[in-house]
Amino acid sequence: MLRFEDDLLAFARNDNLAVNNAISGTGQLVQSGGAVLTLSGANTFAGSVLVTNGSTLQVGNATALGTGAGAPVVAAG
Repeated sequence: MLRFEDDLLAFARNDNLAVNNAISGTGQLVQSGGAVLTLSGANTFAGSVLVTNGSTLQVGNATALGTGAGAPVVAAG
């Protein structure tokens, strides 16, 4: 399990990555490396999701985006 609190979990990679582990915590998740990030865990993080820098976010199941309010923000993703 990946856990982060009141902070930032950033994926800034230029190669594709699949994260099957569960992610929990209250911080923001960011995909900014220009590659594809696939989230497939039963995630419970409550922070927002930001996709930027020409990146792509793929969700593998209904809980992949955690429990945060609102839709992911795409800024030049």
